[in-house]
Amino acid sequence: MHKLKPINLLEKKYNYETKYQRDRAWNKTNSSTLIDSIINRFYIPPILVANNEVVDGKQRMIAIEDFINNIIPWIKIVNGVKEKIYYKNLDSSTMAIFNSSDIYVADLGKQEDDRVLELFMRINKGSIKLNKAEFKMATSLPENRVLIKNIAKNKNILFLTNNKKNDKRFKIKI
Repeated sequence: MHKLKPINLLEKKYNYETKYQRDRAWNKTNSSTLIDSIINRFYIPPILVANNEVVDGKQRMIAIEDFINNIIPWIKIVNGVKEKIYYKNLDSSTMAIFNSSDIYVADLGKQEDDRVLELFMRINKGSIKLNKAEFKMATSLPENRVLIKNIAKNKNILFLTNNKKNDKRFKIKI
């Protein structure tokens, strides 16, 4: 695993226009969220490469390139107010944070093409997105999760729902 600075991605050391990669899939909101994550120092998954080709991370790389090239803004939210800020207009402090951020790259070196394709398929098939209820629970306050769990176990609620069992993915662990 090695580190790159965001600006180094513009060197295009790794090819992300491969036969198995999809085209641009992220919208501006997805891209701006990544930029916000970098600026606010949230974890960013590493870019995975093999044979100097990007196996996982193309959308992240495009978002970073688009931001540096002033194609997409960072959407900064302060007190509920959205402000669009392009790379060229970042204040010096935010610019320093962004430019000094580490983008991790896991380089698997030389691999057989069929193995790279299999890895790509496993990465992209294996994830299960949160359903709406799971997302709401994940973003709720802990005391609200407890309340919802208690309501779901309430005898009157169970009677009203004909004792239907919860979806197994909607389990709450506290």
